[in-house]
Amino acid sequence: MFFNDLSWIKCFQIWDTAGQERFKSLRTPFYRGTDICILAYAIDDRSSFNNIKTWLNEFLNYAGVKNGIEKFPFIVVGNKSDVSSKDREVPYEQLKQWCEENKISTYLETSAKTDNNVLEAFSLSVQRYLLLKQIAYQICSDI
Repeated sequence: MFFNDLSWIKCFQIWDTAGQERFKSLRTPFYRGTDICILAYAIDDRSSFNNIKTWLNEFLNYAGVKNGIEKFPFIVVGNKSDVSSKDREVPYEQLKQWCEENKISTYLETSAKTDNNVLEAFSLSVQRYLLLKQIAYQICSDI
């Protein structure tokens, strides 16, 4: 995936472990050095939403995030926004509340099926990354 930001182009590798056990031994090499973390769940699957706290803690542990959640570009994505309201198990307000409680400022719902907000999720991730990088640069420049 490519984004053009002024004079530089960023290329992103996307690793989707989907919580599968066979990737368990690869967590440290996958996570270490990661610039952005997208935590995803299915809005029609309560257990997948309940597991995002586990994935968050696992990422914090294996990626070695030292400056805290607020200074790392996390985004939480509720997928399958195309499902009917009767099949929805996680209301948007619950996503919002969870993110506020866990100090994650970027979140949205998407649908891979209809392509709704998919590019937006990646764009928001990159924007958050660039914002935090710019803030860190400004702080270092002020010292």
